[in-house]
Amino acid sequence: MNSQLIAPPVNRIDVILRTTSPWHEAYPENSVKDEKENKLTSYTLKKRIGGSHVPYFASNGLRGNLRRKARDILLPYLTAASGPVSIDLFNGLSCGASSGNPENTNSIEELVRAADHIYMGLFGGGTRLFSSKFQSSDINVICKALIDNHIVSINENQRSSVESLFGHVFGQTPLEPWQFSDIRHFTRADDMLRGLSKGEIEKINGGTEAIANYYSGVEANQTARKESKNQEQAVKKSTLSHLINLEVIPENTPLHFSLTFSPDITEAQLGLLIMSLEGMLQRNYFGGFGRMGFGKSRVEYLSLNSETWDVDIKKSGDDLYNSDGGFVLSSEFNGLKEAAVAEIESLNREELESFFKDTAKLKKGAA
Repeated sequence: MNSQLIAPPVNRIDVILRTTSPWHEAYPENSVKDEKENKLTSYTLKKRIGGSHVPYFASNGLRGNLRRKARDILLPYLTAASGPVSIDLFNGLSCGASSGNPENTNSIEELVRAADHIYMGLFGGGTRLFSSKFQSSDINVICKALIDNHIVSINENQRSSVESLFGHVFGQTPLEPWQFSDIRHFTRADDMLRGLSKGEIEKINGGTEAIANYYSGVEANQTARKESKNQEQAVKKSTLSHLINLEVIPENTPLHFSLTFSPDITEAQLGLLIMSLEGMLQRNYFGGFGRMGFGKSRVEYLSLNSETWDVDIKKSGDDLYNSDGGFVLSSEFNGLKEAAVAEIESLNREELESFFKDTAKLKKGAA
């Protein structure tokens, strides 16, 4: 007897980025002090793959960026008629839920409403932790080792494009995963010790006398620090000057992420996902130290393949940017966006708020 498995429909978005500034993703206790060299370094987030520790941007951060962009899209519609939203609803739209429990008290009726809802069905969450209709990968470095081990899942056409765009990564000697991190050094200056102009001195309470006292305090502190080096109780530095050491993903690094969505995603939900993705890529800020210009990238490739909605769009390079250099999706995505906007305009605010209230409060309100 011959039989064939019915393959599920392909529903996926792929994005390939090129870092245009360093990326740094902090994590708890990521600052490590080298006692021998008396140097403090803040390391970026890494995961172990084989024998290497590879930098990456975690999928929960990617989902969080998309969720907050969806919040920003919804809020103007929600507040236009009824004014500001509650803190619980704002928190829920921002992070899924301020508290949550996968309760067994979910009614079938509420589960169906949540699944069909443009926001709750797409992102899930809420007080009763409804399921989401899409999954996000990590943002991973693209290199031969990670492709060969299926950590980066791209097809042959995408791989050929990447190898052409990033020859320095896929040369005769391909870069190894551990080679995609670098240490950057930044000096924080103490302007008091660098000298101040007459105008600046006049704006300081106490003027030259206050500055002289500051100089004396710094000199005394430096002497005390030298004397305490071999003592158990070290003396803290009083001057603002210090060297910052940051581990980063360097510029010109190829990165990839994918968003895989369920076959039962609605047209409006897919439209909201597209709008959130566009907003996130327009903001162009991943990780920390944005004040120093970190976390920027250029989108080199973007594809949307949805067999459910018969959409197959592939865009690369300059096709994704307008004449001013801003990221923008082409008119081919407009149908999905319009479906999302039509549903957002008819959102029921009370219903949306109910998804972020616990069952006891809902029953009390209904009584």
